[in-house]
Amino acid sequence: MAWTLAEIRSAIHSDITDGLKGVANYTYSEDQIEREISAERSKILFELTKGGRFKFEKQGFEQQINCIPVDTKQLSKCPTSIPVGDDLKHFEIPPISTLHKEDTVGYIGPVSREEPEWKIYTDDNYLFHPYKLRIACKPFVYIATTINENNKYDAFIKNYNNDNLKYVSITGIFENPTDIEDYSCTNPDWLYPAPEWAVNDIIKRLVEKYIRYYRQLNVLPQPNTQTELNA
Repeated sequence: MAWTLAEIRSAIHSDITDGLKGVANYTYSEDQIEREISAERSKILFELTKGGRFKFEKQGFEQQINCIPVDTKQLSKCPTSIPVGDDLKHFEIPPISTLHKEDTVGYIGPVSREEPEWKIYTDDNYLFHPYKLRIACKPFVYIATTINENNKYDAFIKNYNNDNLKYVSITGIFENPTDIEDYSCTNPDWLYPAPEWAVNDIIKRLVEKYIRYYRQLNVLPQPNTQTELNA
């Protein structure tokens, strides 16, 4: 079963309400629940990494954006292979999960997806691309994993000479799944990027967390039944 974010939030709300029957003093916002859903998803991704399961199960956590506009921008860290002052083809993506670096991105390239995907770098290894004989002339993308002024990551394209490139496509794991809503081609009813077992785990973890917290917060004071001992 595939879930939307609203369905996950609703399931958590319903289970918390059932678990806190008789408790009058509790409140939380939808935004708070959504932030915690993403936080628990990140924890699960980290646990998959530690368990060596990430590369086998990452597809269930991926999202696609097929309308990322391309413009030009100067790369501030200009290596010798990219002359100072040159404008490069550039686009912005939501912050990707940095735990897994390049493995976080399943595809970056033309929207048609008919051409080979571009080589991806998230660190200074892109400096050595021109010296890799087998791929030196192939297109590559350098993703600068530092938040820019638009709360996005800058991505720079090199070795791709199609001047008609207006949009690019990406499949990847983003830190905050709701960031895809910043792009015009996003379906308003997009499905939450987590397999069913992970969604069920997220719901269970958050429900247990909230019920435990609010029940502890609303524990009634117990009367002191101790009697003083006569000396």
